[in-house]
Amino acid sequence: MDAEDHVKLLDRAYNFQLALVSHGNLGSDGFVKVQKEAKELFKDIEGETRPWLGRSSREDRSVQEQESFAIAWEDATGFSLDDPEAMAEWEERLAGAMTTVEDGLKDKERNEADDARRFNERLEEISNKRKRQQGR
Repeated sequence: MDAEDHVKLLDRAYNFQLALVSHGNLGSDGFVKVQKEAKELFKDIEGETRPWLGRSSREDRSVQEQESFAIAWEDATGFSLDDPEAMAEWEERLAGAMTTVEDGLKDKERNEADDARRFNERLEEISNKRKRQQGR
């Protein structure tokens, strides 16, 4: 398939995706999926018709996205995704932090339950005291 036919095919696929996006019964999840696919097709068309602008193919964009994620990961965490020892250490720290957070939430729930129980007991005491004062 030559480049001109490829561009025509991409254009037809893009128009089809636009037609899908305009469909009234499309749910929100389906809409987002179709919209993303239409954007990808448009970028493919743009890359095929204007190669001098340096537009890349879908595969190139995927590789670039993975590389930028790896760089951002290393900047944020201080280690590479390819370092299994550092990744294992990070996972252990994350598991410890999650345990701490879960324990804190359990303590908070327990304290809230105790507060509610004490409140209800006090409410019952006041009610009983009033009943005794009224002679019931």
